[in-house]
Amino acid sequence: ALNVTNHKNYDQFTSNFRIELDRRATEPVNVVQVVVGPRGFVAAPEQAVVDYIRSTFADRPTPDLMVTIAGPAAAFARKYRQQLFPDVPLLLASVNQQYLRDAPLGENETAVAVVSDFPGVIDLILELLPQTKQVFVVVGSGQSGNFWRRELQTQFTRFQDRLTFNWSGGL
Repeated sequence: ALNVTNHKNYDQFTSNFRIELDRRATEPVNVVQVVVGPRGFVAAPEQAVVDYIRSTFADRPTPDLMVTIAGPAAAFARKYRQQLFPDVPLLLASVNQQYLRDAPLGENETAVAVVSDFPGVIDLILELLPQTKQVFVVVGSGQSGNFWRRELQTQFTRFQDRLTFNWSGGL
């Protein structure tokens, strides 16, 4: 199996997935993990990562399954699927449904999607703290952070008459 993740925050998910896979498998499973855009480093160009993955499997059989963890890894795998392993089943794990809405799942793809109700969180804040006037939203400055800032700005438009949202920018 090829496991494509996007950063260290998903180590616990990956660990649990591998433990459960080992527990349920009837034969030993070889997992090759590739991290896309690791934190704390300047990310390698995407094509270099694709070339690395292809070279890793150059003299080996293709994986039986490709698993991604979270949205950026899912977006990467779907973008480069034809260059990587177009015939290998793709499991998009722990991916927020917002990452999937612009491109329906293809043949041989399935997702275990997460539904996040961010406006519901704001509703709860307002219920518990009705005097709230400002909300500080912390998002990253990379591709994922930019995606979520755009997404949340759209989702929070119904609060614009009541709240001011301050964004962390590039913190």
